[in-house]
Amino acid sequence: MREVLSLAGPRKTVRDRAPAVHALVRVWWLAAGARLRIAGQLDPETEFAPAVALYREGISALIGASVVAVEGEVLPADVVDIRTAWGALERIWPRLDLGVDLGEFATARRALCEAIPLDGVPPEKAATAAACGEMARLVALLERAIEPRTARELAAYSAMRIAAVMAVLVVALVISVKRLLAPVDLALNKPVTQSTVLSTRAEVGGAYLTNGRLEYSYGAATDNSPDAGHADPWIMVDLQRPTRVGKIAVYNRGDVNFTDCLPLILEIGADLSSMKVLDTRKVLFTRTEPWVIDHLDETIRYVRVRMTGNSYIVLDEIEVYAP
Repeated sequence: MREVLSLAGPRKTVRDRAPAVHALVRVWWLAAGARLRIAGQLDPETEFAPAVALYREGISALIGASVVAVEGEVLPADVVDIRTAWGALERIWPRLDLGVDLGEFATARRALCEAIPLDGVPPEKAATAAACGEMARLVALLERAIEPRTARELAAYSAMRIAAVMAVLVVALVISVKRLLAPVDLALNKPVTQSTVLSTRAEVGGAYLTNGRLEYSYGAATDNSPDAGHADPWIMVDLQRPTRVGKIAVYNRGDVNFTDCLPLILEIGADLSSMKVLDTRKVLFTRTEPWVIDHLDETIRYVRVRMTGNSYIVLDEIEVYAP
């Protein structure tokens, strides 16, 4: 990892080159760059001829840079045209150590080295796409093999990589610390019971109410169908054992009818025979501004919200926290 971040390999390559050789590598590489960028943007199906013309000039220059990188100089005869340049590439290919057989680029070589007839049958679209794909792959391999960047550029790239990794690590550390320090929801995934259950939530039995996520619509709902009994509806969370609590937060539904369940009574108790009213909510609360009762010091097992009369209750989430 240290070598990747510091670009140790490329920096050693540049250090080991004579300055004049590296300068010449850059001259040829820069000569290739503009042509190859444009060639890569052309559509091989409709602009094959201009793409090949640009690839031909750009790859010749890139081969010149490769010859300098391997042999320390480039002879005019090596890059007089693409055919001789390709011959020079065959000569130095083993020394580039790319792990790829140059024969894999036979389609690219034919497209580069053979003239496109102006009055002949145009190549098929599949053939043009394959040829341009091979040329683009060859360009990528050669650019990676010759290392044209200066020592200063490599140092700057290395610093940016290290800074990016450090930023990611800092963010990850901050998130981890926040998670470690965040209060634990004592109601998370605890059982929920209801006076009645709306059919669309029947299969989960109110489990959405304590799943730790705010649903877009709601987490639990008592039955509100016309033929259901609506008298004194309630929804209750069972913490499963006596638990000391300091804060309770109740989140309203997030879709519609936000005041239908008001006024809402919140009760707590260590057992069902000793439930007591903790608070009554008469004004609107939401998903983003929940109904919060804190500064408590109670040992309880049950948290129940209920209404009196014929109505129904729909809530998004109930959370319970230690003091």
